Amino acid sequence: MTEATYISVRRRAWTAASLLCMVMLACTVHFVSDYDEVTDRTITDLQGRVEAFMLSMVDAAGTPAGTYDSNKAFYTESKATILTMQSRATAIPQNQSTVDLLKKLEESINELAELHREAGDDGLTADVAGPTHAVLNVQFGAIIKHELDKKRGK
Repeated sequence: MTEATYISVRRRAWTAASLLCMVMLACTVHFVSDYDEVTDRTITDLQGRVEAFMLSMVDAAGTPAGTYDSNKAFYTESKATILTMQSRATAIPQNQSTVDLLKKLEESINELAELHREAGDDGLTADVAGPTHAVLNVQFGAIIKHELDKKRGK
């Protein structure tokens, strides 16, 4: 191989390697799904509805309006919203972390419903609902933070 041929081969190799590096640097690797505005909006809306419900239940504790039977519709609607969000999150590739967070939220709503049912005519007093309410707020915050981190590319 002549020196000119050798230099030409090296130049081509360096050019190919440089192009490969540029292509690799231009590609972004995602380990989680992209930000989902629908999830962000829906979870924020659901958190607002849960907060309003908790405040109204503490005010209505000990009255007929505060019993589980008078508020079954809230639990049905909340569970339906969470299940719909789970279905959507499952359909998005690399979104298992959001699915897992939503399943934990569903478990907490189910726990709150059970506490409410067991409270009977007393309804949800602050003492009964407080711990589950705190857990729900942490879970809502975790889901919102997770989506916002996706939005920022974290």
